[in-house]
Amino acid sequence: MPSSPSAQPHPSQEAGGAQDASCPQTLDSKFFSFWTPGLTLVVCQGLSGLGHRLKAALSASLLLRFGTWTGFLAPQLADSLLWDFTL
Repeated sequence: MPSSPSAQPHPSQEAGGAQDASCPQTLDSKFFSFWTPGLTLVVCQGLSGLGHRLKAALSASLLLRFGTWTGFLAPQLADSLLWDFTL
């Protein structure tokens, strides 16, 4: 007689309860779960989900630094100096 589906252990129990089966599996396996006391999954997000924000911040930082290195901001500085000399 086949076993009923309720008799089978939950996939997260087979893995030692460390990971929830409803969480998407990623190659880097860097994700976390936040459970309420009622064991309801609230957040299941990979750290790779933050990658696009980090890339945008890094790009903006590099563009600003490039602007100061190349003199891109020099016209604004020169305008300020001209006003100082005319006073």
